[in-house]
Formats: sequence, C-alpha cells, structure tokens
Amino acid sequence: MVLDEAEDASWVSRNVARGRRTREPVERRKADVLDMDEFRTLLEAAAELDREDHWPQTSLRARDARTLRNEAGMTWKTIARRVRVAESTPIYLYRSHETVGQSIGTPRREVLATLGLAGLRVGELCGLATRDVDLVKGRIYVRDAKTVAGVRVVDARPRLRETRGELNWLHMQTPTMRRLTKS
Repeated sequence: MVLDEAEDASWVSRNVARGRRTREPVERRKADVLDMDEFRTLLEAAAELDREDHWPQTSLRARDARTLRNEAGMTWKTIARRVRVAESTPIYLYRSHETVGQSIGTPRREVLATLGLAGLRVGELCGLATRDVDLVKGRIYVRDAKTVAGVRVVDARPRLRETRGELNWLHMQTPTMRRLTKS
C-alpha cells in the first residue's frame, strides 16, 4: 500500500512488492515450563537417584574433583576440563561422598530446587562461592553471570529455604573454602 502510493507520486519507478503475498503471522509457542506438580515430581526423582549407587568411574571422578578443588584450589571450569566432564558436573561430583556400605550421597535434589526456585542458570550456580550465599538473609549474590544484566541479588523464595534447607548445600565448607572466606 505504501509502495503503491510512492509509485503514484513518482517517488519510485515501480512497486516491487506488487503481486507478492504477505507473510502469514507465525503462531509462537510458549516456552516449555514445568508446572509445580511436575517440578515436585522432578525433585522426588532426583532424591531417589541420590539414594542409588553410582558407577565406580563416578567415584573416581568425584575423588579427583575434591582433590583439585581442595588441594589445588581450582575453579569449577578448570576442574571440568581436567576431569573431562561438562562445566556443571564438577560441583555435583565434589559434593558426592562415599559411605561404606551405602550409596554415594549427592545434591541432585538440592541443585534442581535451587535452579528452579531461585531462577539461576547452571553456569551461575557453578560460579557461586561460599561468600555469595547468605543463609541468614536468604540471598544469593550472582557475581558471575552470562550477561552484565545477570549480575544480581536473588532473594531465595521461602519455599526454597523451607524445603529441607536446600540452600545449605551451597555452603561447601571445605578447609580451602573456609580459608578463602575468612580473609
């Protein structure tokens, strides 16, 4: 229509769009989001997996992750490259612990609850240090984010704080972490 008027006024020699179909509006799908019942089911499944035995290779990688973090003071990303796992896996491996005659306990449920109820990205969660979590105020300080706008303070929802203390797992109290946070 605009080009027809421009052609009539001799501003353009011809309407290049004449006879072409206009694009149909595309129906956009809403993002796939879990409802609360689905999220609870996911948390229950994670808790069940936490009670199962792990492969021997997982135990070895967990030991390596703890050694690299505690003794060498490496970052999660460096540990991931060294152990040859995804960037989000070392934090899971680090928190795995063996008890004789029992399965390896891991924080799958707690990780998922924190991601889902605090709204953190996996990379943001992996970038957290002990000083970034204030259990008293229920705040998580995201200092290492994907974008500048992602650097923020997250108020943990009461449901996250009440649900078996999910935020407590974030306080990885190893000797190295205690030394770093005291200074």
